[in-house]
Parts: sequence; structure tokens; C-alpha cells
Amino acid sequence: MPAALGPDVFRSDLLATGGLDDRTGSRGILPHAQRLMAEAVSAEHTFFSTCGSSLSVKAAMLAAAGPHEELLVGRDAHKSVVAGLIVAGIRPVRVDPSWDAGLHLAHPPRAEAFRAAPARHPDAKGALVTSPTPSGTRTARPEPPTTRPADIRATAIEAALRLLRDLLRPLD
Repeated sequence: MPAALGPDVFRSDLLATGGLDDRTGSRGILPHAQRLMAEAVSAEHTFFSTCGSSLSVKAAMLAAAGPHEELLVGRDAHKSVVAGLIVAGIRPVRVDPSWDAGLHLAHPPRAEAFRAAPARHPDAKGALVTSPTPSGTRTARPEPPTTRPADIRATAIEAALRLLRDLLRPLD
């Protein structure tokens, strides 16, 4: 490749050495960050992807369902979800998003829609919820969702700043 693209083609590549943390050479930063994220989103565990979000979405789908099995999926799913469904042979059970006429965009399906879906589709092996969307909207908020773009951005920025602040604190 250097012959085709020049000698500096890999100059920006970074190996996971020195100040970077990875699964094989951890100094505790990655597990600490995953615990903080789990706490922030009220999950038992979180796992950060080191291989790109599209591959991680496909891996999550394959962990939940196999060929010819059903998986609950938001109708507004990312193209990586559609690709994963096709490659894995998983049958999608679509859960409709909610339309926001004021913002002219779809919010992810409401939590209630995902909770109700298994009664209609008892063979579904799980649910893939993609939230937040590229627009910054998300599902299952503890307070009523806002329809003001400034509020949506502020909420996302506040959450990111809290996470960064916690990550930069010394480990206990």
C-alpha cells in the first residue's frame, strides 16, 4: 500500500501502547469507563466496542438470535442492522418509531412499544434498541421527551461531560 499511497500512509495509525488502554493491556481505565457507562444508562454491564459500531451491532444480534429466529427491531434501524439481519438470516419483527411532527424526525420506538411486542411475538429471541439516533433523540427517558432541539443537544452534551469528568478522575 505505501507504494500506491505514499510513504506516510500509516503515519496516523496508533497502536494500543503507551497511554492507550485496551482489553489485553489494561491499566484499569477501560473497565472503569465501562462501569461508569453502565451506571449512567442503568445497565448491569456495558462493553465498549473496539472494532467499530457496525460490527458490534451484528455481534449483538447474533448473540440474541440465530437463523430463522425472530428479533424485535426498530423500524428506523441503521443500515448495519439491516445488513446483519440479512447475513445472519434473522427474521425482523418491526417496532414502529414515533413521529415528531414539530421536528420532522422519527424518535426511536417508545419503551412501551418494545414491552408490548413480545405478547404479539412470543417467539422473538430479544430486542435490538438503537438509541440515541443520529439526530440525538433517544428512547426510555425518565422524564417526558423534549421536542426542542436545543434541549436534546444540551442533554447529550451534559451526559458526555459528566462521563468525561468521571473518566478523568483518578481511579480509586
